[in-house]
Amino acid sequence: MSQVIAAAIGALVAMAGTVGAGWLAYKASRQQVGDNGYLEHARTLRQERRETYLATLVVYHQVQRALETFERPDGTFVLPASREAYRETARQLDALRQDFAQQWYAIELVGPNSVRPTAGDMYELIREVYYRVEGIATGDISLSEGEYWDDASDLQNQLFTASEDFAREARLVLEKLPEPASRP
Repeated sequence: MSQVIAAAIGALVAMAGTVGAGWLAYKASRQQVGDNGYLEHARTLRQERRETYLATLVVYHQVQRALETFERPDGTFVLPASREAYRETARQLDALRQDFAQQWYAIELVGPNSVRPTAGDMYELIREVYYRVEGIATGDISLSEGEYWDDASDLQNQLFTASEDFAREARLVLEKLPEPASRP
């Protein structure tokens, strides 16, 4: 009789061990699937952010290139002889301003919050540059050579600083490693 009880207890212990091991394996596989899904999502989001940030910096560089039409080789600015040069640059800047607005909305979607203020600063400065060049092109703004140089140089420096701040924030976001999914 004691052999039967010992066999029954042994069978119950083996069954409990099998059920326990199965339950632990089930939980581990579910956690692994969850972690893999989280990491795949993090990789996809990182790639989307990288593409958005890069496109944002490309638009910034196009704005800088448009402004180079007014820049001398020594880095100082010169007033163009005709308003047509301003009109053409204003048209380019208007298109770039609209492109940057689209990038701003993309940044709003992919985030994170730490990048938004620096992108917003860049957008405001690009708008300011556009409105100033357009104002000169239409004759609403008239500046002397000295005022123009100081104004253009100051805006370009601010825009450069804002782009550097944006690039730094973007790098911090992209360099951050994804953390595994939280365990319940």
